[in-house]
Amino acid sequence: MTNKDVPTPDLRIVPTASLKPHEEHDSQRSLPLIESLKTARYMINPPLVAPMGNGDYVILDGANRAYCFSALDYPHILVQVASYESGLVDLDNWQHVVAGWNIDAFLQQLRAMPEIRLAEGDATDVVDDISEGDADLALTLHEYHPGDDDREEALAQMYLQDGRVVSIYAPNSSLHERNAALRKVVAVYQKNAALHRTTLVDTDEVWSLYPDAIALVIFARYTPRDIIAAARIRVSAAGNQPPYCERSGDPRQLPTGQST
Repeated sequence: MTNKDVPTPDLRIVPTASLKPHEEHDSQRSLPLIESLKTARYMINPPLVAPMGNGDYVILDGANRAYCFSALDYPHILVQVASYESGLVDLDNWQHVVAGWNIDAFLQQLRAMPEIRLAEGDATDVVDDISEGDADLALTLHEYHPGDDDREEALAQMYLQDGRVVSIYAPNSSLHERNAALRKVVAVYQKNAALHRTTLVDTDEVWSLYPDAIALVIFARYTPRDIIAAARIRVSAAGNQPPYCERSGDPRQLPTGQST
């Protein structure tokens, strides 16, 4: 596709309440952003959204920006609209870099969670050449599409700085339950460590860029269907609450930071 074939961005001003997140905001990033937005005169990077129907939009990228507008009681927000069916949306993952904490303390808290179990060692369902930094291959991870069946597939895998690989499982659970388990996993390190997002999958690069990192968390890839379903579940569970309520221990609806 050439530049001439790319359509003009579909920019719209929509009600802030019409934006439905598939992931929760990151308080480590959103709180400083709120202060910045209080004095900002321009919005140069509007959230990217896709239509859900009934006038609502699922947030593809920009959950923190949308949360901040809601927290500031701004009734409307500028967004860029892109349909999943347009062929112009490329769904991808953020990885999480966990830094400034202790590996043993991290694992101890995860092992105390009844919703998940950990399996340590070489994960057989991760592509062999992940260390080569091939993001396209690495991010397919388990060839797992949540909700397809009840296979016990890893929700995510953690590459620890000491060389260990730990897979995270949530056995025999629905899409909603698996997402809830992942949110709680992210809550553990969001409360106790520094959380960085990255597109990198090469651990050598990650350790070099983040000297105090203790883990690289790589999530299973979700499909557009899963993103829409997660947003709908979130709306259903929220009832009449505002769409971006602060909820302790619930940092992400899908903690992968799916982006385009």
